[in-house]
Amino acid sequence: MRRLVRALFLSIVIIGVADVFFMSRYFGAPLDAPDARSDTDPLVPVMSARRGADLLVGLPGSVTLTNRVTELFQNQRMGTAQNFSCAVIRQGGRTLVNLGGTRQVLPASTMKLLTASASLEVLSPGYRMKTLVTANAAPQGGTVAGNLFLIGGGDPLLATKNYLSTFQRQPQIASSMEALADKIVAAGVKNISGDIVGDDTRFDAIRSIETWKPSYVANGEAGPISALSVNDGFIVSQTKLDQYRAKAKRASADPNKKVALPRVVWGRSKEPAQNAAEVLAGLLVERGVTFVGEARSLKAGEKSASQIVVSFDSLPLKQVVAQLLSESDNTTAEILVKELASQTGVAGSTKAGLAVIAGYLKRQEIPDGSVKLYDGSGLDRNNRLTCEILVKAIEGSSDDLRSLFPIGGVSGTLTDRMKGDSVLGKVRAKTGTLNGVSALAGDVESASAGRIEFAVVLNELGPGVLGVATGDQLAMAVAAYPQDIPKGRALPRSLNADVIGPYPRVRPLAAEVPVAEPAPGAESAPESVPAPQASQ
Repeated sequence: MRRLVRALFLSIVIIGVADVFFMSRYFGAPLDAPDARSDTDPLVPVMSARRGADLLVGLPGSVTLTNRVTELFQNQRMGTAQNFSCAVIRQGGRTLVNLGGTRQVLPASTMKLLTASASLEVLSPGYRMKTLVTANAAPQGGTVAGNLFLIGGGDPLLATKNYLSTFQRQPQIASSMEALADKIVAAGVKNISGDIVGDDTRFDAIRSIETWKPSYVANGEAGPISALSVNDGFIVSQTKLDQYRAKAKRASADPNKKVALPRVVWGRSKEPAQNAAEVLAGLLVERGVTFVGEARSLKAGEKSASQIVVSFDSLPLKQVVAQLLSESDNTTAEILVKELASQTGVAGSTKAGLAVIAGYLKRQEIPDGSVKLYDGSGLDRNNRLTCEILVKAIEGSSDDLRSLFPIGGVSGTLTDRMKGDSVLGKVRAKTGTLNGVSALAGDVESASAGRIEFAVVLNELGPGVLGVATGDQLAMAVAAYPQDIPKGRALPRSLNADVIGPYPRVRPLAAEVPVAEPAPGAESAPESVPAPQASQ
């Protein structure tokens, strides 16, 4: 018996030493190197008692996971996209998979993770933006003498019920303009002897990013970037409204039937402060308030009055960020960048806000020059970062941020993706979709290995390449780690193969040309567009 015990002990020692040699010699640091900020142990032999029985499958699981991700990348259908993409999977500071992790890629909307992280750290989760209503003096006998000023404080979620009803996912996170109007009436305002004036001077007057493609503005991918933005800065296009009503009338037996306004009739406003003033004026009139002037924006050289009639707080920043990530809202992202800039003591600008984000990344030990920031939403095709940076940002983020990610098969832009039993509710991630780009970054609750962070960014995808499906299958593989990795539905191996179908041609966010992706409810679905579109 003693001989048997000695032989068993000697076998464990020999296997452990061989394991250390094998891991170091053939796999190198990328598989098991601890992060500098990690409290995990360095390389531990597979047979070490410290690992425990559950980790005995860690090495085979890592190899299987690497093989599965490599198989997804090397699919012939990916074509040259293999050379312009990346994937990184990490657990507890240890790298499980690293394919092109330091390659600079176009991140699409996963860029919003950096904007969200910086906003929560710099401004705090409970931060609120204030919209002020002011006058030259407090209302006397229900009358405001002179103008009533609506001063924007950077709240990106001011919206009306009519606008919110156009969103596919309900309910939407928003600051109610109806509630603001009610508060003004409750403050004793019954008559206004002057104008209703919108003031958005908290930010600069630049309404979009100069390096954006013109189609982003024309197609309403983002509203005007303004400190006073109501309904994302969108207004009803009268031409499109008339066309829609004519079509609805032809389709209905009742010509007087009222119909909700769909998002196709909304267009980007050129004067967001005036638009906000007009919306407020309409709501006040509905509540019996009269005014003799006009609804307009602040004139050159004009200053708003200082007497506060009403102060209207935004939702806590944590909820604003929840809306940003859940709906992948480009307008919210760009407004938050300018609000970050306002904390530096200067009028909010995109350039100054991006500098604040860069400072945040530096504090996260992300090297200078490894990130190129042109906007906060990810629409700009000049943005660059790496999969390693995305994973580091997620690893360094608070639970406040992680809890706001869309959940696979459950919420936000992942509602119609990853709905299978093996992965439903386990993936929390930010999506990203541009023409030729598909990205997914977040964390997964693995079947038996706990929380794992991952990022996959696919660039240079050709028409018909299933980028979203590839990201979903990678997430499924991570969720199963370290057990057997499910293959899911096989992807076509050749560009000449039939596409798994049916896959209708769907217009993803800010795409210049259609890209074929799976239909909602099938294997996966493209990121949905949160803002109403000027055209479809």
